[in-house]
Amino acid sequence: MSENVLKMKKMNEKTIIPSYQTDQSAGMDLTVIDYKRKENDIVSFSTGLSVQIPENCFGMLCIRSGLGIKGNWILANSQGIIDSDYTGEVKIFLKYLGENDIQEEIVSLMETRVAQLIIVPYVKVEMKVVEKLNETERGEGGFGSTGK
Repeated sequence: MSENVLKMKKMNEKTIIPSYQTDQSAGMDLTVIDYKRKENDIVSFSTGLSVQIPENCFGMLCIRSGLGIKGNWILANSQGIIDSDYTGEVKIFLKYLGENDIQEEIVSLMETRVAQLIIVPYVKVEMKVVEKLNETERGEGGFGSTGK
């Protein structure tokens, strides 16, 4: 059984150690300190932080809700997943959807909390190829098959 500790390493003197903003917060807020602009209005934001996530867990990066709603930003890869064996810098890739000057928007994000890191436990399963799956109430019913 692994210990339930998230180890963090500051990679830069400007790095801000993340924290939970309330006792009931699921995610700890990550602050960005630098950036590199990519193609198609995608920006790679640096946190200056590397982490070692406990075994049997992964880190899920989610954009802070206010930034997505008010700031016209989305995570470029929907949700970022950080495996427990990755110990490089945590970077946040955002895509800008707004109409304001992107460079001004990028600069306004420096040294602000833009994303959350949520530590999630998982179960690794054994895989088995079978000829038939068990019957279920839903069966092969796809999108919308369970109601309105």
